[in-house]
Amino acid sequence: MKHLYFLPIALLPTLVTSCKKKELGAPPSMPPAGVTVQVVAARPFLEWEELSARIVATDRVELTPQVSGIVVSIPFQAGQLVKKNDVLFEIDAATYQAKNEMSAAQLARAEAALAQATSEAGRVPTLLAAQAMTSEEAEMRQSNLLQARAQLAAAQAEHQLTGIDLQRTKVRSPIDGRISRALVTVGNQVSSGTPLTSIVSIDPMHAYAELDESTAVRARQALLTKKVKLDEMQRVPVELRIADEANFSHKGWLESLDNRIMPGTGTLALRASFANGDEALMDGMFAKIRIPLDAEKPTVLIPDTACKTDQGKKFVYVVDEKSTAQYRPVVLGPITPEGRVIREGLKDGDKVIINGLAKIFMPGMPVNPQPEAP
Repeated sequence: MKHLYFLPIALLPTLVTSCKKKELGAPPSMPPAGVTVQVVAARPFLEWEELSARIVATDRVELTPQVSGIVVSIPFQAGQLVKKNDVLFEIDAATYQAKNEMSAAQLARAEAALAQATSEAGRVPTLLAAQAMTSEEAEMRQSNLLQARAQLAAAQAEHQLTGIDLQRTKVRSPIDGRISRALVTVGNQVSSGTPLTSIVSIDPMHAYAELDESTAVRARQALLTKKVKLDEMQRVPVELRIADEANFSHKGWLESLDNRIMPGTGTLALRASFANGDEALMDGMFAKIRIPLDAEKPTVLIPDTACKTDQGKKFVYVVDEKSTAQYRPVVLGPITPEGRVIREGLKDGDKVIINGLAKIFMPGMPVNPQPEAP
């Protein structure tokens, strides 16, 4: 006869757990986090200061007439290129033509009067010698000669003035440039000071920017000590880009710095000049410019994404000789198309983690560093 033995129910969970532990075993250790590193190597680099700027035409003219009258012709199209001395507006010249012809007649009369007075004064010595003239008559003839000369000078000036007014009935462009629309139409009365249109030059163009006081001091010091990179014409280079451009493709030069810092803003005005043969730049545009404030020198550059912030302090992770991630505080410079400038904290040979930072939870974690792709 067989005997059956029963275990207490309370011991069953203990036995089950014990069996599972034997089956599962100890948990495996996590492998080091895979990260990508960049080996720091300072390289020659020219650091630029980037500024907001406004583009302004070198020459800008608000065209107004210098004589009054009715507009009879506007021989231009809005937006076209014009040359210096092109006729842009014609004012009715009939009155000015008549005045000019009248002054020409007065000039001829004055010339005739002077010829007569000169002839009469020329006979004075002979008549006085023959006692055919009194001294008073001789003096009168000399006075008539002087008056005739003065009247001729006045007639010449009057004829010149009427000629100038006649010329001014044709309103001409004082500069080469692109013209705006006409602000008056044919048949309207205009007078001196009436706005007619505006013209802006197109090549070259100026860019105006403001330097804060500390940057202005650096810029002046760099210029005075000549420790700044110059172009082939020994000018300070300036580069510019407009809103739809990714690169600073427009090359120019620093024309001037103002002679004082503005008290209200604490800034120093800067003006740069840019060639604009392709008319990519327009008067009134906003742009970004950059200028060098130092000579080319060895500089550490890393991707900006490698830089982290810890309570306001900037840092990066570097890989040490034990393949662990270590905290390294850094001092940042400006960000450039080539990367973030590092002023302090890194040296040649340091291995900076540039990818895989999300896998690092604390300094000292083991990592599996891989070099960045070439």
